[in-house]
Amino acid sequence: MLVQQKSVCYICKQPETVRVNGKLRPLCVDHDHKTGAVRKLLCNACNTALGGYERLRALGLQQKLEEYLLHHDTIAEWQTK
Repeated sequence: MLVQQKSVCYICKQPETVRVNGKLRPLCVDHDHKTGAVRKLLCNACNTALGGYERLRALGLQQKLEEYLLHHDTIAEWQTK
């Protein structure tokens, strides 16, 4: 899978940048938490973001997240004018 993905994250297409004790951390093996099926290799940032999104989705809050971001993007644009 690592060769197939050319050693980059499946989502952002970037190599891992996180280092632990000076060593580059390997890409995360993403899996479906319900079935255990392996999906793809992800960088730490995308894996963490996906986990947060899946948690919000399970709680039925992804729409609230999108509304929040849209609202605050609109405010930020208005404040800069």
